Amino acid sequence: MRSHGSNGSEQRQAIIARAVETIREKGIAGLTVRALARRLGCSPATFYLYFTNKRSLLGEVARVGFHQLQERIEAAASENDPLEALSGLAQAYLAFAREDPELHRLMFPPDAHPLAERRRFFQVTRGVMQRGIEAGKLRGSDAQPMALAFGCMLRGIQQLESSERALGVAGSGDLAPRVLEEGLSLLQA
Repeated sequence: MRSHGSNGSEQRQAIIARAVETIREKGIAGLTVRALARRLGCSPATFYLYFTNKRSLLGEVARVGFHQLQERIEAAASENDPLEALSGLAQAYLAFAREDPELHRLMFPPDAHPLAERRRFFQVTRGVMQRGIEAGKLRGSDAQPMALAFGCMLRGIQQLESSERALGVAGSGDLAPRVLEEGLSLLQA
């Protein structure tokens, strides 16, 4: 990454912001360097002053998404009651995925590798699980596998919601919340 002073930093942030907008409007596949440069009113060569390639830009866009998701999950995790915190954390994650599906898809691809941002989500979840175990509200004794199982459940529910919307399944709005409620009940002591 090259440094171009505060003006360069502003241009870099403008590229990232416009990339986020484009992904939201046209999907990940709809983001091209040429179209992005056109939207910014600059040449494609300008893009390469700030980013090595499109992949490096997508990494920065994902970080923007993780920052937005992190704000939501940390607010939910701060709830005193661990069960309420888990429910809020799940709702925050699912709402983010529902409201911003393309950004979510970029952040959590099927072949995801552990980014620091993704690890932070896991750490917050594990902390809430540990509080629940210590308070006697959650069954189990090891917060780490419980947090992993919870993350898998959320990912599965998100995929269920996404599939139902794509297929136009009737009543799709109520199945995911019921699955989440049942999943949370399985964790309770």
